[in-house]
Amino acid sequence: MRPPEWNDTYKAKIKKIFDQCDDDKSGTVTLEELGRALTADKDLCRILGIEKDAAQPGNEDKLREVFAAVDVDGSDELDFDEFGLFFQSRVEILRYLPGTDDEDKFCIIQESIEQIREHANEIHPMAIPGLFNDRIENIKPTVDGLADAILDDIGDAVDCFLEPNKIIKSKREVGYVLASRGATKANFDAYGDAMLSSFEAGYGEGWTAAHLEAWGKCLGNLMDMYRLGVEDFQKEERDEKQAAIEAAKAAEAEAKAAADKAAIKAAEDAKKAAEEAKKAAEKEAAEAQKAVEAAEKKRKEEDEKRAREREEKARKLAAAEAKKNEEELAEERKLKEQRMALVRANQAARMKREAEALKDQEPFCFCLTKGMVKGTPLY
Repeated sequence: MRPPEWNDTYKAKIKKIFDQCDDDKSGTVTLEELGRALTADKDLCRILGIEKDAAQPGNEDKLREVFAAVDVDGSDELDFDEFGLFFQSRVEILRYLPGTDDEDKFCIIQESIEQIREHANEIHPMAIPGLFNDRIENIKPTVDGLADAILDDIGDAVDCFLEPNKIIKSKREVGYVLASRGATKANFDAYGDAMLSSFEAGYGEGWTAAHLEAWGKCLGNLMDMYRLGVEDFQKEERDEKQAAIEAAKAAEAEAKAAADKAAIKAAEDAKKAAEEAKKAAEKEAAEAQKAVEAAEKKRKEEDEKRAREREEKARKLAAAEAKKNEEELAEERKLKEQRMALVRANQAARMKREAEALKDQEPFCFCLTKGMVKGTPLY
């Protein structure tokens, strides 16, 4: 499992929780340290995505399984990269965790509320709502309910600035409703800027970059939660469109199937006729094969009969030959040897005569063919 690459903001948020668990400040978190941290901070289970019962006494095995899942090197200690794996699939939770300076921002917001309220009442009869409505008057297109939602929800965004996860679900649902009325992420940007400008006008002199950053973060959190609702709505729309496309395809396929029914039947009839013709041909071929096999069988039987007859004749000849006595066989061998000796003597004499007859016929060439010597004149 490869550790994710976090940006500086997320690294700082993770480091804050990591240091909270690293009791001895060794730079690593052990299983025991993680257990103690979960026991001390009940909300830590939700932040790390660990089931609450895993942190209860007697459930060490379950917590050990969770720990081992992110202990990549098996060292029984989690370094910072391994600890970050708790958030690998929980970036949404990480997004709204307080940053290292969020407590300072929260103090700035709380300290400026009274100033904004008093000065806004002085410069506008409807205070902040009036200033806000003036600034969104020319924003097009308008979204029904968006301005009211921001005015209603800004108080929650301030109260839960350090624990925005508590209101994610409810504000996400608001964003979904607004999206169903045509709200887009661009609308949230425009209305959020208008509200931030209203706070600046309401505060009056003394508004600083720190105020802008703090209130901008607060409104940014709220607008981000609305955007999550827009994403949910858009996903649902995409899913519905995809379902409609699939339903249309299914209807088209059904219509095509109905239109092709006659063709299918014709094809089936043709197939049936072809199968019957095939069966007839196979039957005829099978009968022809039987005839061939019968003829082959008959030929084989005749061959076997002739072979048996030859074997019987050979056996009889061998038996007759065996009846000859040894003297007859010896006499026959002697006569054969004498006959061969005579043949060889005659052959030698003939070759000698032919050789002497050729001496007077030079020049000539010798050609040897089957043991014969022939002289062929060259002129």
